[in-house]
Amino acid sequence: METTGLSFLMQQLPYHLPLLLVSLVGLVLSLIFWSRCPGPSLLTLIASATLIVTTAVILGAQNYFISARLEQGWTAQKYSELSNIVSLTGAIVRSLAICMLVIAVFMGRKRPSAGPANMGAEYYR
Repeated sequence: METTGLSFLMQQLPYHLPLLLVSLVGLVLSLIFWSRCPGPSLLTLIASATLIVTTAVILGAQNYFISARLEQGWTAQKYSELSNIVSLTGAIVRSLAICMLVIAVFMGRKRPSAGPANMGAEYYR
C-alpha cells in the first residue's frame, strides 16, 4: 500500500514544482541581498522558507491520508474532513507568507525625490 501513497506523491510533485522553485530562488536571493536590505531580506527568507515547508508538509499529509485511508480503512467522511483541515491550514499559511512578501516589497521605501515622474502637470506643458 505504501507504493500507492508514493505514487500519489510523485504524481502531485510536478504540480508543486513551480512554487517550490520560485520559493527556492526567493530564499537564495534573500541571502544574497541580506547586507544591502536586511529587513526585506529577512521577510523574504521567512516567507520563502514557509512556502517550501508548507508545500512539503501538505504533500506529506496528503500522502499519509491516502495511505491511511487504504490501510486503516478510514471512512470517506474522515478522509474528507482531515483533507479539508490540511488544505485550509495550508491556504492560510501560504496567504501569510505572501503577505510577508508584499510587506517586504514596500518595506524601507523612502519618499520619492523631486524629478520628472513627480512633477505636476505644469512641468509637462
